Amino acid sequence: MLLTKYFQTSAPLIPVCPYFSQCGGCALQNLSYLEQLQSKLAMLKNEMQLSGIQDSLINLVENVIAGSDYHYRKRIALQTNSRGETGFYQRRSNTLINLQSCPVCSPALEKKIADTKKLVQEFPEIKQVLLEEGINGVFCVLKLEKAGNSSETSFYQELLALAKKSFNNVLILENNRTVLKDFSADLQIPLNHEQSLLLTLPAGSFSQINWQVNQQLIQTVLAESLQLAKSRGGQRKLRILDLYSGAGNFSLPLAQAGCQVTGVECNGELIRLGRENAKKYGLEKNLKFISSSVEQFLTSGRIRCSEQFDLILFDPPRSGLEKIISFLPPAKKLILISCYLPSFLKDLKNLYKYGWNVKRIAPFDMFAQTLYLEVLSTYTR
Repeated sequence: MLLTKYFQTSAPLIPVCPYFSQCGGCALQNLSYLEQLQSKLAMLKNEMQLSGIQDSLINLVENVIAGSDYHYRKRIALQTNSRGETGFYQRRSNTLINLQSCPVCSPALEKKIADTKKLVQEFPEIKQVLLEEGINGVFCVLKLEKAGNSSETSFYQELLALAKKSFNNVLILENNRTVLKDFSADLQIPLNHEQSLLLTLPAGSFSQINWQVNQQLIQTVLAESLQLAKSRGGQRKLRILDLYSGAGNFSLPLAQAGCQVTGVECNGELIRLGRENAKKYGLEKNLKFISSSVEQFLTSGRIRCSEQFDLILFDPPRSGLEKIISFLPPAKKLILISCYLPSFLKDLKNLYKYGWNVKRIAPFDMFAQTLYLEVLSTYTR
C-alpha cells in the first residue's frame, strides 16, 4: 500500500531534524502538523473507498484526535553496527545513521542518546538498545547475541557496571534471554492525566509509545463503555471481554470505572503483572486475567454458556482479527483498536459481513511525523 501519495504539500517546511532526508523513522516533517492530520484523514477515507467500503460508513470517519507533534515518544529502539555506531536505519536500507539527537523522543530519552553511544563504543557486541521512559525513570534494555571474548560472567558484569553509570534501570538480554537486570521496580506508565492510575510493565515488552494519545484512547473506550452501561439502565455491572489485554492498559481503567472485566493474554509475565496491577488498586473483584492465546480461548469452549458479555474490546497485533471473527461470542457492542490500516480495512469488512453494524470510526495520531495511524471503531448488532 503506497501511502506517500497522500502527503504532498505546496509549501514544504524546513524539517526540525537534520537527519530527516535520510532517516527511516519520520516521513512528514516537511508538512505542518495541521497538514499531516488532514492528509491522514484523507488517506483513511480514500483507502476505505478503494477497498470497496460504502460511502455511508466512510462518512462516519471523525477528525483525527491528536497529541503533541514532537517530543512524544516514550520508547525508542536504537540500532548498532560493527563500528560501534548507534542510531536508526536509513529509509528502505540497513545502512545506519549515526545520529546525535531525535526530536520526536521525549526530552528524557533524547538526553540518554549520548550515554547510549558511549556505551556501545565500549561494548560493540551490543546489537540493539531499547530506551523506555516510565514515571520511575528511563530503562535501558541492552540486546546482545553473545558475550565478548572474556568469560561470560565477567563480561556481563563489566557491561552492567558501565551501564549503571548512566542508567538507574538496566536489563541485559542475550538472544532475548535475561542475563542480568538491575532496577528496583518494573516500568510504570500513567493511564490518566493525573497519574493516579499506573500500569506496571516488564521492561522490553510492548507498551504504548505516546502517553498523551494513549490516555485519550482510554478515555474514548471508557466513554463508549459507560454509554452502553447507561443505555442498559445500570441493572448490573457491565461485563467486558478484553482480548489481547496485555497487563491491563484498558482493563484497569474499565475495572476502576466499575465494569466487570475479563482480560485474555498469552504472555505469562504480562498476566502476572496484570494481576498485580489489579491487586494494587483493589480491583480483584472487578478484573480477572486468563492466560491463553485469544484464538485458543475462543475456540476451546472456555467461555461458559452462562458467561455473557455486553462488550468485547480488541487491541490486536498488526495481523488483526481475521482468525477469530467467526468465533466471537454474543455481545451488544464491539470496540476494535487497529494499529495497521490494511488490517483495519479487512476487519471492518469482515465484521460487517458477519452482521456487525459500524457505529463509529475515530482515528488517533499515535505516531506523529510518520505515515501511521491508530483507528478506533465501534460495532453493534
